[in-house]
Amino acid sequence: MRLFTVLLKNTKKIEYYSRFSPSPLSIKQFLEFGRDNACEKTSFMFLRKELPVRLANTMREVNLLPDNLLSQPSIKLVQKWYMQSFVELLGYENRKPEDPQALNDFLELLIEIRNRHNDVVPTMAQGVIEYKEKFGFDPFISSNIQYFLDRFYTNRISFRMLINQHSEMMNHALPSCSLTDESGFGGCQENATCLNA
Repeated sequence: MRLFTVLLKNTKKIEYYSRFSPSPLSIKQFLEFGRDNACEKTSFMFLRKELPVRLANTMREVNLLPDNLLSQPSIKLVQKWYMQSFVELLGYENRKPEDPQALNDFLELLIEIRNRHNDVVPTMAQGVIEYKEKFGFDPFISSNIQYFLDRFYTNRISFRMLINQHSEMMNHALPSCSLTDESGFGGCQENATCLNA
């Protein structure tokens, strides 16, 4: 019964977060934040909402794949990794950015997530191979799968870029950052910039 409750709760959270679109960030905005406004607190506030949104949207798209593909062991493994990362990120929904321990724990979690997701590309490819070996080649389904994979990998790249930027910023952060903006980007004092992120 407890497992069912946990799954139901997470499904509701996925539905909630997938209602939001990922924040569109241009390369220019991405670089400017890293150069001009780098602040671990604002990055934390942005990512604790943005990363679950991106994961939830990706997981919903994965669930639209054909059932025969979803039943492959490698695809199930990728789903498990994404669900685990999503659940772990939810633990930071209400953590305070002023808490240095929360910032450090969040950084450690992001590194764990990045490492966990290192093999997503070959594992997803293995799942497609498993599917084709078991069910054969269908040009229509293959075209749809390719479209999905293109989106999936693009989303994965942006997800990793955000994690990597935050990790680099935390490695070079200055202690004088002040929090003044709830939106996520902006709100750091000029002397807290990080030119190396």
